[in-house]
Amino acid sequence: PGCNGDEMVRAMLPQAPNLKVIFMTGYTDETVTQRINELPFEVVPKPFAMEHLVARVRDTLDPEPQGAV
Repeated sequence: PGCNGDEMVRAMLPQAPNLKVIFMTGYTDETVTQRINELPFEVVPKPFAMEHLVARVRDTLDPEPQGAV
């Protein structure tokens, strides 16, 4: 309560630097999308196909391949 999603994530990152996050938004306001895009996480715009969401979740949860940068 009292903050939005990107504010919450920014507050949590110092305590959980390996936090995995997917933002879901229906906002098209440039200010909102710019704030979210500053963070190194996936953004899933609404509306979306279920297959797209499942793929983003899988990409986010799967470990990076060895040697990935």
